[in-house]
Amino acid sequence: MDEGDELEQAPLCRAKSNSVLATERLLAAKGLNAEQSVGRILSPHHHYYKKWCLIVAGMALLLAIIDPLHLAFATADGLYPYDDFWAVMVYIMMVIFGTDMVLKFFIAYDDPEQGMVYEPKLIAINYFRFWFWIDLATTLPLESIAVAGVGGNQ
Repeated sequence: MDEGDELEQAPLCRAKSNSVLATERLLAAKGLNAEQSVGRILSPHHHYYKKWCLIVAGMALLLAIIDPLHLAFATADGLYPYDDFWAVMVYIMMVIFGTDMVLKFFIAYDDPEQGMVYEPKLIAINYFRFWFWIDLATTLPLESIAVAGVGGNQ
């Protein structure tokens, strides 16, 4: 066996950032690992949550492509026409982003002073301080609600 074969058989190792290493050290001191959940609170480093984040990011990218097309070519009918492609896409996006909002109440966060926080009340307070309001404003179909409010469905 030559050196090339040994390199091919060696497992690939990814370099970890300093923040991930610090988080792992803090969790190890508490007897946890980075992917462990505590009760119903999930670690932000858990592999399921990372996959979910990829799905949400993909949906956000899809929305960035579809929304301008919708604004340019679709008629403003509000949320009523359930058989319309655009309305179905809006509903799918609302469900995914709404689910993400609910899920964020069950995801621990890293506090610089306390380390990883798994307390549900503190997670909710932290989320309500800033990100909840941005998520809410971007999840609600404000254009469709406005059109429905002025009678666009008639």
